[in-house]
Amino acid sequence: MTQATSASLPTNANRFSLPPLLLVAMYGAINFLYAYWTHPLNPFGRIGVDEGWFTVADQQNYLQIAAKLAHGEVSEPWFYGPGYPALAIPFLRLVPHDPFLIPNLVLYVATLALSFRLARAFLSLEMSLAAIVILSQTDQFLSFFVEPWSNVVVVFCCALLLVIGVVPPVRRVVGAILV
Repeated sequence: MTQATSASLPTNANRFSLPPLLLVAMYGAINFLYAYWTHPLNPFGRIGVDEGWFTVADQQNYLQIAAKLAHGEVSEPWFYGPGYPALAIPFLRLVPHDPFLIPNLVLYVATLALSFRLARAFLSLEMSLAAIVILSQTDQFLSFFVEPWSNVVVVFCCALLLVIGVVPPVRRVVGAILV
């Protein structure tokens, strides 16, 4: 009787589960896209009205620099550096209303994944997932990535440096490569 009962109970091997990092990436993408589409200055939602957040000076400058770089204009002094606008160049034709959509989405998901990896160095799986949900729901953090801002690259790089410096296996691999 005991064998029949235990054989019919579901085991962990029979359950469908996603790897936690994939779960964080999927959650991040869905969270970002929802916040993007519901943002009042989303350029797609303002077609025929104005250019959304590209009417603001900073975002307008990023877009102009990306367009100039795409046409090979590199001699003009810019108010902002060309690094962040250069990320949008491949998407100027693919997503003309907001060429920063895809780079910002990738940077947001990657930053959440790095934050999750960092949290896992100190917390349980459940607490790490909770930390990611709390971080991702803070308005300032999410808006920071949804609206085009050049600092998203810096935030991603800081998260990457923290993971490299704190997470032991990553630290050992990077140390072996650099030494």
